[in-house]
Amino acid sequence: MPIKPAPAALRAMDVLECLAASGSRASTMSEIARRTGQSKATCHSVLLALAKGGYVRRDPSSLAYSLGPGLISLGALASSNLRLSEVARHGMEELSQSLGVTTAAAIASGSHLVVIAGVGPPQPFESSLPVGQRVPFAPPLGAAFIAWSPEPDIEEWLDRAPRPLSDRERRHFRDALAAVREHGYSVTLDDPAGRRFAEAVEQVAINPESPEARARRDQMISNLGTSYLPATFEEGRTYRLTQISAPVFGHDGTVAMVVLGIAVGLELTAEQIAVYGTRLRAATDRLTESISGSAAG
Repeated sequence: MPIKPAPAALRAMDVLECLAASGSRASTMSEIARRTGQSKATCHSVLLALAKGGYVRRDPSSLAYSLGPGLISLGALASSNLRLSEVARHGMEELSQSLGVTTAAAIASGSHLVVIAGVGPPQPFESSLPVGQRVPFAPPLGAAFIAWSPEPDIEEWLDRAPRPLSDRERRHFRDALAAVREHGYSVTLDDPAGRRFAEAVEQVAINPESPEARARRDQMISNLGTSYLPATFEEGRTYRLTQISAPVFGHDGTVAMVVLGIAVGLELTAEQIAVYGTRLRAATDRLTESISGSAAG
């Protein structure tokens, strides 16, 4: 059965569009209800929810509503992300053709990673990474984002793991982040746990409002373990990959975006991985330059 948009979300969108159409003039709840075709009770409930998030504000004297300050940061982030995805697309297309893999671009938004662009030939994992897909920004995910961050941010990332990490696991992830900084890219490996995680992420993409799907995805993150994000590679040994990721830096030296080469099932030696990773990092360095960014030291 096809998934339908959530009625509550549609009503909230109608309210925001109604207030946007009013420009700088505030509107009473009765006016908003009439224009959107909602009952007063429903409209009041929607306005309360939007006001709680700062997306609308209520004037204490007139009791009329207008767009709130919470939309300012969202609009700025959306504008920035659109520019990033537009700038990235050309470089991603070249990289996809060069490496023969699907490429995707993702940003960090709070405690989640969000896919903002994707190009390239079909790959088994591609359906799991549609534009707009969100996954938790927690170990072992997001290494190429967090590797260049200050120590408090790395500690917070480790603490966001779906389950408490042992001392051994924390040391492993720190070693893996050090390797990412040294090489300039991160590599994740394919195994049964990784494939189950990919399937769980795809189910969230299909059923974004399902708490069961999200809970299963988060459980699968716990099962990925340290083998998903290796800290070292043995010369001559062949590895089965999931992806290779490299950062794009913003003007302040922080990671603005990560470009991923989706390589599920691709088998490469340690030496071949280095070739792929170096080419990916060269492409993201060009993207850094194109947005006037500055790579972290």
